[in-house]
Amino acid sequence: MKYIFSSILLFFCLMTVDSQTIKNVILTIPDDVVMGLTTEQKTALCADPATDSVKVDNALNGQIVRLGISNDYLKLQTSDVGTTQIKILPLVNDTKILAVVKTVCSDACDSRIQFYTLDWRPLPEQNLLPKRTFDWFLKPDADHQSVDFKEAIKAVDMNPVILAFSPTDYSLTADSEIGNYIGSEDYTALEPFLRDKPKVFVWNKISFKEKNN
Repeated sequence: MKYIFSSILLFFCLMTVDSQTIKNVILTIPDDVVMGLTTEQKTALCADPATDSVKVDNALNGQIVRLGISNDYLKLQTSDVGTTQIKILPLVNDTKILAVVKTVCSDACDSRIQFYTLDWRPLPEQNLLPKRTFDWFLKPDADHQSVDFKEAIKAVDMNPVILAFSPTDYSLTADSEIGNYIGSEDYTALEPFLRDKPKVFVWNKISFKEKNN
């Protein structure tokens, strides 16, 4: 009976969406994107979008929690320290691609982004998103030649960033985690040079471009 119910639910998901909606994307997630999900569990994650959260036990004795879903967006809690976001992005030729952000948190959180075709073939990030640098988070008028800046920037040997897709539009927010990575004294010295707001990029059907704040 459980198998019959799962098959009926899977059939319903496939019949009510096409290959360019997030529900069908869930059903085709490969293990190298979200590991340990059976077809039945993928089906459960695509069901009942109105529910606040959906939980499934994966094959690795862990739990996957659906934190958010819309027609073109999905967010999953994949472990105690990790999340995966998927966003469907339209192209100028009326086709679409996928963007996946994986975030891992310890003392500070850090995200990585990867792009795919709809059948999960990796695409090069080059030209799809500006190269990630710490300059993203510096004030435009920050004096890079000042003694104070040169001393403060010495503490930055990594650039931890949280990336977040919007569930409702095609924006990508980048928020620096440097304050959770370096010591409080070093952060106090660096803070005067940092932007007050996160960096925002908007998808223009070709690539992500910086939004003018």
